[in-house]
Amino acid sequence: MYTNKNPGRTALHPLHRSHSAQLVPFGSYHMPVQYPDLSLAASHAWTREKCSLFDVGHMVQYHVEGPGAEAFLESLTPAGLAELEVGQNTLSALLLPKSGGVVDDCIITRLEPGPKHLFYLVTNAGCREKDYDFLCEAMGKWEGTMNPVVQLRHLEHDRQAYGLIALQGPLAAEILEKALARDCRVDVKTWYFGWAKHITLALPTGESLPIVASRGGYTGEDGFELSIHPSQTDAVAEALLNSAGKDKLRLAGLGARDSLRLEAGMCLYGHDLDESTTPVEASLSWIIPKRRRSLEGAMEGFNGAETIIPQLTPKSKGGVGVSRRRVGLVVEGAPAREGAEVVDESGSVVGKVTSGCPSPTLGKNIAMAYVKDGLHKAGTELQVVVRGKKRKAVVTKMPFVPSKYWKGGATPVQRVPKRDTPRPQTSRLCDVQRCVGTRTARAGWGRSGGAGSGASGAVAGHGAAGCGAAGAAFLGDAGAADVLAELVGAEVAGELWGGGDYNITWHSGLTRQERSELRKQKGCTVWFTGLSASGKSTIAIALEQHLLQKGLACYRLDGDNVRFGLNKDLGFSPKDREENIRRIAEVAKLFADSTTIALTSFISPYKADRELARALHADTKNTDSPLPFIEVFVDIPVEEAEKRDPKGLYKKARAGEIKEFTGISAPYEAPEGAEVHIHSEKTSVEEAVVMITQYLEGQGLLTVGS
Repeated sequence: MYTNKNPGRTALHPLHRSHSAQLVPFGSYHMPVQYPDLSLAASHAWTREKCSLFDVGHMVQYHVEGPGAEAFLESLTPAGLAELEVGQNTLSALLLPKSGGVVDDCIITRLEPGPKHLFYLVTNAGCREKDYDFLCEAMGKWEGTMNPVVQLRHLEHDRQAYGLIALQGPLAAEILEKALARDCRVDVKTWYFGWAKHITLALPTGESLPIVASRGGYTGEDGFELSIHPSQTDAVAEALLNSAGKDKLRLAGLGARDSLRLEAGMCLYGHDLDESTTPVEASLSWIIPKRRRSLEGAMEGFNGAETIIPQLTPKSKGGVGVSRRRVGLVVEGAPAREGAEVVDESGSVVGKVTSGCPSPTLGKNIAMAYVKDGLHKAGTELQVVVRGKKRKAVVTKMPFVPSKYWKGGATPVQRVPKRDTPRPQTSRLCDVQRCVGTRTARAGWGRSGGAGSGASGAVAGHGAAGCGAAGAAFLGDAGAADVLAELVGAEVAGELWGGGDYNITWHSGLTRQERSELRKQKGCTVWFTGLSASGKSTIAIALEQHLLQKGLACYRLDGDNVRFGLNKDLGFSPKDREENIRRIAEVAKLFADSTTIALTSFISPYKADRELARALHADTKNTDSPLPFIEVFVDIPVEEAEKRDPKGLYKKARAGEIKEFTGISAPYEAPEGAEVHIHSEKTSVEEAVVMITQYLEGQGLLTVGS
């Protein structure tokens, strides 16, 4: 086997040499750090603005097949593979028995249905030997108990691993579409993040080359990963470069990939994840679908379930919880690097940095760290010890730069945030990093993985907020999402394709600051979320009346009211709920931008949708600064909500008259870091209004006549 002392060569090694790449041993292969035509920062920016081609052929690709493949993989991971459709993937993790420690993060894609059950598995380069030994040992035990047959094989030809090419950036779809063979009937516009397809590329020789590709990546940008026979990988890369031209596509190396993945909040195995870390500690709980979140479901075969399942319920709610959590940090002063201690105001060590770098996009120093549980909420101020000096570090939602994974709607918009404006996460985790395998529209994750240790998932559009093994969202982490990922835009100019230009321009006659000075008020959005009958609307109405009496302009957007007009075309499926929230978030953003206080009262059950709403307010593309977004979690046990049931909806849901009813037949993903948390069964409406008002006053948002 190859090692860093005796590194191998990927299928793109000739291309790296011909383009004078700076090569280093990484993941047991000679890998390019950068190319002479662009600096690391310039290569990073190029990926954000146009498109870069990355070699991720050092990742390890497997086929796992046979009647027992699905159950075998579910025995090693918390993934819900039974729910995956053909072509769909999920970020997951190979877990140690009992402890639930992460052996490696990975992307799993269903390529063929039963009875063959063919899955495509991508793992991290840096865990090559360890993962193989782990899988072989597990297969030995599996076969010894008379389970259905499973076969595991590397994707290689004559001992040369299949190539993996990642196209990343807002122009990726345009570039790939141009490279498709004439007889390839693939509509790129309806090819969503987290899905793999069999496609055919047109080679310069006139021949057609069938490959498998997935939509996703390890940068937070829209993109694709292509799994290619080793004999054709170099030719495909050169053809893509020549066809697109240097004004659209450039080669990029591990240096840019690492800063991009960190801005996207994605883990690097061996740094942000290891065998001492469980998915819950790593903020990757979203990779565990509902079916596997109970000990009964988990005991069907889920390594470490006895440790992980109890961790899902935080200590604050009577569960076991965890003692530490992975968080994002924005650090003042010098960059915080791996190993730097995180301390609280008393000087006590409360965590450690696992990854860090200056953010080329934001112009700030960012980092990921594990900190003591309770200190993980966004806005918490800590300190990082850098070169013997304590530097201010603020816990920040990840990704630091909103992801742009393609989930339909308008053409992906090119959005590079201002250098002085850090952005909170849109997970995403993708999305979309939620309910793995149960919500088709959210099947791709905000990926994780390292700038070389990540499992790139050519056939798995991963992206997890997880770690090194997923390449194509997050996911990952997830995403998970990470995993999560972000919806982009409305249904505008769907026929146009490329760089996000709709031939439209944002018009504004006043800056928000000027408007605020004229109206003597600041705008924001207060986003109420909670189960039906939790008291959201009641509290929102009382808050609206209170603020109006104080002389503040505000307006309440109610979940029922908007369905009489703006959203009357939407139902209650996961996809429609998602669009419902997106529209409301856009409307609330306009109110807030006008310096009005927007109050929204919606169940908004999915974390990824709420994070999207938050991200829309953080987006500064058409505004001069981020808009304040305050999430208010109106918390109530479902049993108590059923007792209230003022509209009789719970009764109808129990009788089967209402489908996909949140809390009964559809999930509610409780916020973990809401700015205001109200236990409505213990708190009066008046007390709730005081809690919210005090928070708004503390943020300087209720100033009148200033």
